[in-house]
Amino acid sequence: RQDRGILNTIPIIWAAIYRRSMIEDNGIRFNETPGASYQDTSFVHQAWMSARRVAILKKGFLHYRVDNSTSSVKSAAKVFAVCDEYALTEDFMARDPQRREAFADTLNLVKFCTYRWNYNRLTGEARREFGARMADEFARAREEGTLKEGFFYPEDWQMLGVMMDDYEAFCDDYLESGI
Repeated sequence: RQDRGILNTIPIIWAAIYRRSMIEDNGIRFNETPGASYQDTSFVHQAWMSARRVAILKKGFLHYRVDNSTSSVKSAAKVFAVCDEYALTEDFMARDPQRREAFADTLNLVKFCTYRWNYNRLTGEARREFGARMADEFARAREEGTLKEGFFYPEDWQMLGVMMDDYEAFCDDYLESGI
């Protein structure tokens, strides 16, 4: 549990082999949502947070195409599915105070990067609505003390502060251009 940077990997289920007992013993599960939408995210984060040992290989053994234009991650209809995955991860962390202490701040950085990608792929009202949810979630993390300035680039921290403190000013600056 000491290497928090493990969460900075792309959360894809097929990029690892998991010990069944580790999954069962830690209560790791997929988010049961209709249709496949980001379910890898929480499962992989739960597995990384629970693993006592991890081996990462430099050589790839699977080549996976990511250019599917009909992929669920490209659907504006599922704009909040990624939020549900992070909520499941946060619930998982909340059950173990040591795990929460070890990973909450790093998870917020990873979540920011994921949410930024999602925000930037959206347009119009979907972007505005997602940004508002993003602002609320990060404001809550700040109140809980798990949002740490030192984890962010200065310009990202400043932008996130505007987003949390004055969402309308944030929209004036970033709604059209993205973040």
